[in-house]
Amino acid sequence: MLSDDADRRKCLANLLTAARHALPAPRGGRRRTPGWRREEVADTAGMSVTWYTWLEQGRDVTASDDALRRLSRALRLDATQSRYLFELARPGQGPAPTVDIDEPELQPFLDGLLPLPAYALDRGWTIIASNAAARRVLLLRDKTENLIEKLFLDPSWRTLFADWETLAASMVGQYRAAIGARPEYGPEVKRLIAQSEAFAALWAAGAVRPSPLWLKPLDHPELGRLVMRYAALRLGGRTDLTISIYTPADAATEAMLRRSSDT
Repeated sequence: MLSDDADRRKCLANLLTAARHALPAPRGGRRRTPGWRREEVADTAGMSVTWYTWLEQGRDVTASDDALRRLSRALRLDATQSRYLFELARPGQGPAPTVDIDEPELQPFLDGLLPLPAYALDRGWTIIASNAAARRVLLLRDKTENLIEKLFLDPSWRTLFADWETLAASMVGQYRAAIGARPEYGPEVKRLIAQSEAFAALWAAGAVRPSPLWLKPLDHPELGRLVMRYAALRLGGRTDLTISIYTPADAATEAMLRRSSDT
């Protein structure tokens, strides 16, 4: 996500500012700006106003794990936002974790979920394995396709997902949380910003979101309207391998999945 240390500190500053503005203002008195003041956050987190201000301004300051935990509680960050805060403030060293499960073990698992569409992603959202239902229902063509790239650059996915705008906003927030502060994903982010105005606008908004359990209506060019429930599951709680599964949300979709699996 981040090409250099200045980018990382800017993202950290944006996260803190947005979280502070999102806090409900204390009762009494008028506020010219939304949320809390910096001194209120610093006081609640048990730190100096100067240090917190420098952190929010993107200056090169070091934060301890304890200070970050207190800051996370003060800003009422959820688990995904808190993890992202730690990634930005104390970035990991070295390359991103690699998937250490053999594909021969993974592919039979995905195939065993048929007729449910299912696929596996690495941390950067590149597909490393998928079953036949995922390839047909989700129009996957290449094992190494990247989901965030496909969402914004592949016209077929613009028409496949009935509520593309809502999906895109959520996916960008999830992608930001997934790649964290790893610099090796910087080139991909910059390429998407250059090629997609929609991605650029959503990325600039700075949202960080968890992966929800939600409904996804699809308008498939061959199968028609499908209403699917979607969940993304991390294997063993790891951040480098995600299993995504779609299940039918109504009887018509279930019947269509079963019929399509027989053809």
